[in-house]
Amino acid sequence: MKLSFGLLFLVCTLPAQCADKINIAEAEPLARQVEFGSIPTHDPKTKLIIKEIQIPDLWEQMHIQIFNVQYEGFPDSQQLLYADGRLSRFVQSFGGYGLMSAVVSDKTLFYTYSWGSGIHRSHVGRFHINDTKQIREESDAFTFQDIFIKRNSEGVLELVNGKFMSVNKWSDSKPIGHLDLSEKTRLRIIDSTGKEYKLVRPSKTKDSQQDIAPSDR
Repeated sequence: MKLSFGLLFLVCTLPAQCADKINIAEAEPLARQVEFGSIPTHDPKTKLIIKEIQIPDLWEQMHIQIFNVQYEGFPDSQQLLYADGRLSRFVQSFGGYGLMSAVVSDKTLFYTYSWGSGIHRSHVGRFHINDTKQIREESDAFTFQDIFIKRNSEGVLELVNGKFMSVNKWSDSKPIGHLDLSEKTRLRIIDSTGKEYKLVRPSKTKDSQQDIAPSDR
């Protein structure tokens, strides 16, 4: 049996700078409530393995933390994204790896993730907070390949495909294009010939977007 875990995202009613960083012990009850809050019969002894993922400038620029969450005894995992004191699901991961790569640039988180049973899909995303409003955009799907994002020596956010190892680690890297950071109104992906990518739009999926704050515990 394959389990799916939600990528979780925390937001408070105050500006982003109001929230303090949390540690693993503080993250666990919030993660547990999001994962099991709608399952009253769950075993309270179910163990979650939680580790913080270190991404350069993530906290310094955005006051966000990302945690990896896994049920003990199962290989699948997803990530929790903590910002401003609330917790909610973020990206799809069922049948894929979930978050695969992430780079912070100009107070914006650029990321890639994969999911999909039968049809493996990778997506590129952009997330930032404008005052207290969360703004997220994601590409249509790169099918049957894993896509990663990295910053090159000139500051360009390059896209490559390869074989996933862990978050921000992959092998057999092959460049496929870059992000057009001059485009502020939408996520624009340029291929190696200078043309904009035309991607496959994935089918809609239902996914809970439950938010959990410390005061809700």
